[in-house]
Amino acid sequence: MRRISLLLAGFLFLATLAASLPIQKALGGENSTPSFSINVNREIIIQNGGYIVINETFIFTPKDKSAQLPQSYLIGIPRTYYRNLVCLFAHDLYGSLQIESFEEDEIFKWFKVVLRTDGVGRGQLYSFNLTSVFSDLIRRGVKGEFHAVFPLYPALKDDIDLCNVTLILPPNAEVSPEGFPQEIFLNMTSDFRLLNNFTSPLPAYMNISSWVKFSDETFSILKILEMKREISIDGWGRIYGRDFYDIEMVNVSILNIILPPGSTDISVYDIYEKYPSNNVLVEESLGHGVVVRVFVSDKLKRDERAKISVTYLLPYWKYVKSDWQTYNLNVNLARPDEWFIPKIIVSVLLPEGASIINESQFLPINYEKIGFFQEKATLTYYNVTRYRDLGSLSIKYKYTVLWAAFRPTILAMALIGLATIAVIFIKPPTEIRAQVFSIETLKTLVETYGEAERVSSELESLRQRYIEGKIPKRRYQLTKKMLEDQLHQAKKKLMESKAKIEAGGGHYAEMMRQLERANAIIDVSRRNIEEADFRLRRGEISAEEHNRIVREYTQRIERAKAVAEEIILKLKEEIS
Repeated sequence: MRRISLLLAGFLFLATLAASLPIQKALGGENSTPSFSINVNREIIIQNGGYIVINETFIFTPKDKSAQLPQSYLIGIPRTYYRNLVCLFAHDLYGSLQIESFEEDEIFKWFKVVLRTDGVGRGQLYSFNLTSVFSDLIRRGVKGEFHAVFPLYPALKDDIDLCNVTLILPPNAEVSPEGFPQEIFLNMTSDFRLLNNFTSPLPAYMNISSWVKFSDETFSILKILEMKREISIDGWGRIYGRDFYDIEMVNVSILNIILPPGSTDISVYDIYEKYPSNNVLVEESLGHGVVVRVFVSDKLKRDERAKISVTYLLPYWKYVKSDWQTYNLNVNLARPDEWFIPKIIVSVLLPEGASIINESQFLPINYEKIGFFQEKATLTYYNVTRYRDLGSLSIKYKYTVLWAAFRPTILAMALIGLATIAVIFIKPPTEIRAQVFSIETLKTLVETYGEAERVSSELESLRQRYIEGKIPKRRYQLTKKMLEDQLHQAKKKLMESKAKIEAGGGHYAEMMRQLERANAIIDVSRRNIEEADFRLRRGEISAEEHNRIVREYTQRIERAKAVAEEIILKLKEEIS
């Protein structure tokens, strides 16, 4: 039976290979290098962290002494993988090569690699290397299993003489004989961590995918969804920094965070706690920044979605240069050494009384007023790759040093004026109550929010197991009732703390209102998901419609939770 299955799989593979051959004629492609034989060595590396890195070496061997090398070469990425491409770069023996977006058709996105062949004589051998990095092609299964898919062959407009594909798995990976398509790969080691495919010749316009399943208790997936860096300067020459990270992670024990050079007084927070000093290791990296190694808490490891906040101080003399009343701040944009970060937001809040000198810059900086006396500059970067140099953000502003000293006097005079107007025109109320709250109230709110999140997570896990048929209905109903009672008590306590804090006014009141709005969105979305589950069981909607509804409201929950968790992180920083 197994032999028949292998023969059938091999037949299907050859059929797919044959089906790719007419594509070349349909697209009108022809060999652009008839005087050279082309060999490609292709390494597909399953990289710890959740990325797939493909390294390719293209070797042009002349067929005669008069063979002239091309000035450029076209490389294709299948459209099914293009959205997963996060980085593409090339080099030869002389340095980096320019890559240009060339054209797009129904099957491929084409890139032109500009070759440095002017100094290579006729009839000489030439080679260059291409590296492409893909994300979100590795999925976690059950019990430490992972499933990866990838483009098997390079997509070219030339037939090539030989393509040698090597699939390299992580050092601790375990692969069974059923963990890869045996009609495609040959096992080259005893533990199946090095798999090979030799194809000669390889037709043009190949678009074939392959896969591998492996088990690895140490393999990690780490994806930084968003990074925010907030820099604020006060009137006494102190610079405060705060970095906020929204992260997806699996099996991650240590996070490496890079702060601007000279960072001191470093503290790390997550949604549950402030990290003790023995869980944070700080290393100064010459010229690159301060490396902070955070040993992730067990609670965060279970979540798979984490919010991390890091606060620090920066040396004023290192980042601010002054000329009388004109100042220039250069914000270092050191960041984690990851392949890809979809969004980085950098903001600078100037001291009260400072005004930005809006000089023309190539950077799209957004300027805004904060209250009556402060100004803020914000810059947003999208799709930042590892080798993109962000440099630094330069903000020029005017500031009077005596502002900080005279500010209390100015405010006092303003308050006296307002009080005079109030006495003359406004009838005072019969009783005035000063609303205050203690730091313990903030601590209670933070702790209660964590408890509510824990119970909500257990409820969601319970719902998922019931939907999958892993627990009986009676047990589901009893456990659900118990958890809902716990959640009700936690939310009641949370509402009491929020009411006390909101009554105090100021920025805390605004934070509580934002938290209330976020929690309302979460509650409504969860009720809509439960309703969709009920309608699916009654046969009122299809499984496809149910999945669409759940996906839509899950995204709303994630966005609202991001807002709520950022507020909780800020509160933790203030009470610690």
